[in-house]
Amino acid sequence: MRSRRRRAAALAVWCCALATSLAACGDDGGDTPVVEVFGNIVGEPGRELAKVLHDASAGSGVEIRYVGVTSFNQQLEDRLERGERPGIALIPQPGRLANLHARGLLAPLDDSLVAELEDRIPSQLLDMVTLEGRPVAVPLTIDVKGLVWYRPSVFAEQGLEVPATLDEFETMLEAERTKKVPFDSKLYYRRDGSPVVLKKRVIVSGEHMVNAQSDIDPQGGTPMVSVRLSSSGAQRMLDFTEDNVGRGMAVVFIESRPETRIVNGEEVKTTKTTEEVVSVATIRGVFGKNFQTTGLDSKSEADELALLLRAGSLATPVEIVEERVVGPSLGRDNIERGI
Repeated sequence: MRSRRRRAAALAVWCCALATSLAACGDDGGDTPVVEVFGNIVGEPGRELAKVLHDASAGSGVEIRYVGVTSFNQQLEDRLERGERPGIALIPQPGRLANLHARGLLAPLDDSLVAELEDRIPSQLLDMVTLEGRPVAVPLTIDVKGLVWYRPSVFAEQGLEVPATLDEFETMLEAERTKKVPFDSKLYYRRDGSPVVLKKRVIVSGEHMVNAQSDIDPQGGTPMVSVRLSSSGAQRMLDFTEDNVGRGMAVVFIESRPETRIVNGEEVKTTKTTEEVVSVATIRGVFGKNFQTTGLDSKSEADELALLLRAGSLATPVEIVEERVVGPSLGRDNIERGI
């Protein structure tokens, strides 16, 4: 009941603003203008809304009358065909609103009212009534039609990143259905061979790593790894975590090793690159230069992760291009030549 009254009060505020704007447009200096609000709220809630609207408009110079019907869509169409447009209509679906706009049946909102909407209404809600770059209605409520329930542990068991948004969830389902990885992502594998799809964007790399040490979490008593980044890496991490709390972040160890193969009797030097996911964790808060990776299963896992992180900060290993062994006879010859 209290929620219904709050909704009616909010509706009354915006209806008064709309009614005042409509009355000003059609003011002929005569009697008090009457603005009709046409909607599908009937019964006791409808009578309550009618009273709230009437009381709210008292003294405003505009009389607001509410008309509630059960077959709203059909009666609205009938009235539009007869040219009897209501001053304000409570449209229940955004698709219906878009249809009326496409048919040119919506009066444009006053510029001052649009400015007030943009100042007071959250952008996500205002977007639902914005067509061709301009709000065409006042959004009041959103009713959730369905929910998607899932257990995060199911994704973790399959080596998948837990989706944080519906878009991520749908992208993951599409990738599973088509067996194709999204263009902005890449398929990696953990050390145990399980697959994990990660975004191609690199947050920080080995050049940003200053130090990594394994330790024990003082709060949970479980193994953890403390990481320290450079100033540039800290800023990149801060910018990323500010927008991605609750989402996953992975550590990918990339190792390049020189290899020599014999092709057609000749040596051919190549580089073999190995990429494997060594850790996937959930971002619990915003951080930058110093942070911890907790929830590790054992101290040995923490030690190994810290070691791999430190290894990532080292320079590229030296590749041995040529190796010669100097024997004792050659060494003696050189000594004799030098005397």
